[in-house]
Amino acid sequence: MKISTDASKSALYTRMGGRARFVFLLSMIAGAEFTIMQVFPMLGVSKYELLESVLDTAFLAILVSPIIYMFVKTEDALRKSESMFRSLAEGSQVGVYVFQAGRVVYVNPLIEEITGYSREELSGSDSPLEMLFLEEDRRTIEDSVETLLRGEAKTITRQVRCARKDGAQINLEIIGSLTERHNSPAVIGTLMDITERRLAEREREITVEFLRLVNQSVGTEDLIRVAAVFFQEQSGCTAVGVRLKEGDDYPYFEARGFPNAFVKIENSLCLRDRAGEIIRDASGNPVLECMCGNVICGRYDPSKPFFTGRGSFWTNCTTELLATTTEADRQSRTRNRCNGEGYESVALLPLHLGVNTIGLLQLNDQRKGMFSRERIALWERLADYLAVALAKFLVEDNLKKSESKYRSLFENMSSGFAYCKMIYDDGGHPVDFVYIDVNPAFGRLTGLEDVTGRRVTEAIPGIRESNPELFDIYGRVALTGLPERFEIEIKQMGKWFSISSYSTAHKYFVVVFDNVTERKQAEEKIKRDMEHLASLRFIDTTISGSLDLRITLNVLLEQTVKELHVDAACVLMFNPHSQVLEYAMGRGFNTGRIELSRVRLGEGFAGRVALERRTLAIPDVSVAFEGSAPWRLLEDESFEAYAGVPLVAKGQVKGVIEIFHRTTLKQEKDWLDFAEALAGQAAIALDSAEMFERLERTNSDLLLAYDTTIEGWSRALDFRDKETEGHSIRVTGMAVRVCKAAGMSDEELVHVRRGALLHDIGKLGVPDSILLKPGKLTDEEFEVIKGHPNIAFKLLSPVKFLRPALEIPYCHHEKWDGSGYPRGLKGEEIPLSARIFAIIDVWDALRSDRPYRPAWDVEKTREFIRSQAGSHFEARLVDVFLSMDWDGRE
Repeated sequence: MKISTDASKSALYTRMGGRARFVFLLSMIAGAEFTIMQVFPMLGVSKYELLESVLDTAFLAILVSPIIYMFVKTEDALRKSESMFRSLAEGSQVGVYVFQAGRVVYVNPLIEEITGYSREELSGSDSPLEMLFLEEDRRTIEDSVETLLRGEAKTITRQVRCARKDGAQINLEIIGSLTERHNSPAVIGTLMDITERRLAEREREITVEFLRLVNQSVGTEDLIRVAAVFFQEQSGCTAVGVRLKEGDDYPYFEARGFPNAFVKIENSLCLRDRAGEIIRDASGNPVLECMCGNVICGRYDPSKPFFTGRGSFWTNCTTELLATTTEADRQSRTRNRCNGEGYESVALLPLHLGVNTIGLLQLNDQRKGMFSRERIALWERLADYLAVALAKFLVEDNLKKSESKYRSLFENMSSGFAYCKMIYDDGGHPVDFVYIDVNPAFGRLTGLEDVTGRRVTEAIPGIRESNPELFDIYGRVALTGLPERFEIEIKQMGKWFSISSYSTAHKYFVVVFDNVTERKQAEEKIKRDMEHLASLRFIDTTISGSLDLRITLNVLLEQTVKELHVDAACVLMFNPHSQVLEYAMGRGFNTGRIELSRVRLGEGFAGRVALERRTLAIPDVSVAFEGSAPWRLLEDESFEAYAGVPLVAKGQVKGVIEIFHRTTLKQEKDWLDFAEALAGQAAIALDSAEMFERLERTNSDLLLAYDTTIEGWSRALDFRDKETEGHSIRVTGMAVRVCKAAGMSDEELVHVRRGALLHDIGKLGVPDSILLKPGKLTDEEFEVIKGHPNIAFKLLSPVKFLRPALEIPYCHHEKWDGSGYPRGLKGEEIPLSARIFAIIDVWDALRSDRPYRPAWDVEKTREFIRSQAGSHFEARLVDVFLSMDWDGRE
């Protein structure tokens, strides 16, 4: 039930009396699962008004206590279901979150690890989005949440940037779906750190762009110029230089951003004597100076932080490097001219071609901190591509030598590489392509061998029919020369590839690719996990929202068939008395034979599952029944795969959920895990239904026992005083009749009846010598008698169940004018039930024989009662009482 806060409901509430208000509030709380303190502000009621209503009708608490007890027990089952949900989320390999009303209400440990914030910090923040995301991305997330809440999408995926607690910026992929939590909309989803993936994608884009520029170059000069501009833009450095081997030396072939004087003095790396001649080592090789010479000559120590394993040098602060290292650390004497020119960030990358070094790529900037180890590694790879491209142009001068160098790098590429020619039909549509050349990585990544010179339709039969889009893309690239990047599954291989394609000439194209099957499988698993979590949450909501077992089982079977992608499923409930599993509900069956299922414990598939309390999975029942007659149900329904999962709650078998499919089924661990999770939900539903039934039965028995006990006490009191025998039963009937006429509800009349039966229970504390005295009592004896309401209070108030019935035993001797006892209450301070019972008690006393006087007749009694209106009794209630027929003994 959803609580409405509209004006009509508020107005209705204000017109109600105190007791009616409390009943109204209780009905709203029970239906909506709200607390009293949450409800009263919705209806414009102050906490003091509410308290007055509660005190005025305290006896109602015992009425709703069984209902509250029922909800507490049901909530216990729901908490166990929530524990299962949390167990799945807590162990998930992706971040799981629940976002509701602008706040984070749940995150699993992986989100704490990814963001650096604890779940207390995230859930305790009033603005978690501002804490985690940059402004532009925060708006994207807020818009996405609004889209889900408006029902315009079922699931939304976004890639955003996140600021970790330690200040680091990472990239996240967030998936969100709309769900309901505590009767309010919420967003549940996953969060995955894709920083490395984005970095890899960015590096791949940079690589593809660089390769495109390299392959469009028309000569060495053009290539070096293009490469220098590219590295300057990508690195952000003010100065970029490329040194190439020329004789014994390595002068600048291209220098962008360096002062002319610097280039002039640093152009030569060879150490020279006073006469200007090159100094050579013992082997006759020229001695190269400075750090550039170290890199070119391969003089490096990979254990030092400023060298890489491939022989590159880099530092983000030359001043600090020179101050904290020795010449031995740096492998040779350095000129220190880069530092003298103010360059703090310096990177030197060799251009390797096989075992030879043909040059050097240099990046300089006067700012500190321009580089990272990851960027240096990327530029090393690009430097290799640059070296290969240089080798391509060197082929024109020295074809044999250059080919060797080119093939060395080409064959050591980690990515697959293929050079192809597209074939078109007469209409200009791409129909096939031929592999002209591939690198070794091509075979490792695809599993294909000896494809050079063959058509792809020969190497991969059926690919044109299964992947026609592949031919369309390659055909466009080869004709237009525009590069394209995409991901595709080659169905014959069962593999996913990330592909970058560009054209080197008309109708020719190059493919650079990587196998991304594992990543795609991980993404598919994440998607399935999200669907499974949403399904379990939906079942949780159904269990909490309904005590109707048929509704719950119907939803559970619907989710089982849908999420496990099977044809049919049913639930068999275990009867512990007959030791038989009986059909409860099913879905997806073509015949009604399953409804006749009665399986003894230990017999058949379901009986074995229940007896052994373990899942039974049979991917192919024909194998299981090989050599014997098949199970009739499987034969009639044409089922070929079966799974049975026990329904166990609190250590007891509640039944079995059976799952069927009409083809063989691959029942992997994730599939079975989710089937067992669904079975856990079913077990909770069955246990909750049984618990509710037991609660109702126990509550009825308890109420009957209470009332029987009270009636026994009442008869015992009457037996003690033979003169008043039958008095309690008579006045009880009269009290219920008058209170009902006064407008009391059926729930209130229950407590009136109990209070009337026990109205004189306090006389148990009065000595027989006083209680049974035939003559007139003395003042002292009457004072003892007047103490019996207090004795009643002391006897009954410790009994929680009887507290709402205390009004009559404690207050029926109070008088309207305040002259009564034991507390001297006046007017409406006296509870309504006690004011009514005071009239009835006096009436019955006057209409009964006593040792000291005979019974009065009806008219005399009526006149006396009327005479006491306004003093002993409330006048309004006297009118109600006398308007009723009391001519005979009640």
